[in-house]
Amino acid sequence: MNQNKAIQIIWDFCVQRDNLSPADFLLVLGTREISHANHAASLYKLGLAKKVAVTGGNAKGTLDDHFTESARMKAVLLNHHVPNEVIIMENKSANTGENFLFSKKVIADKVVHRGIIVAKPYMTKRALATAKKVWSEIQWQVTAQDISLDEYLSVDPDCINAMVGDCERIIKYPEIGFQVEMPYQSEIIEAICVLRKAGYTKYALEYDFCAN
Repeated sequence: MNQNKAIQIIWDFCVQRDNLSPADFLLVLGTREISHANHAASLYKLGLAKKVAVTGGNAKGTLDDHFTESARMKAVLLNHHVPNEVIIMENKSANTGENFLFSKKVIADKVVHRGIIVAKPYMTKRALATAKKVWSEIQWQVTAQDISLDEYLSVDPDCINAMVGDCERIIKYPEIGFQVEMPYQSEIIEAICVLRKAGYTKYALEYDFCAN
């Protein structure tokens, strides 16, 4: 397997975009990027939810910023004329599990049954696996902006490192209770090993996927 094929395999595995139906709220995962906040604004305007929860504190990669991830997401939504009163903020979380756990507490006084996760493309499957474990009472859907791998790489070349890390977590985190299991094929492990050997280990787990 060559490197380009490995990247495509990991992308195809990690990205999940459901056919959406109306929900009670959108949950916008925290990140330095704002592209999926733009997407969330579009979904709100389409009437897919009446509330928008933005989540994220000063997580890794944002510690030097003056604003939390959720504050920056909220600013994007307001810029798109999403009403302030429909936006719910969670500003303490520092990782994906906390995004859901802390948002669950913030929304505890709301009657909600269906949610739509809005995330970066390669984070969608892992986000869904986390949500189903941490906040299983909600019927979840997941989505991301409609963008190809090549287009995404042109704006975020470092995402290959993140994709490898996310893919590894989809496989290993169910074992320690962080996520539900997501089926995967042996080619996923092969692709991880190809990319690890190519140096994409910035967010890799310590577990040796390539020992055999």
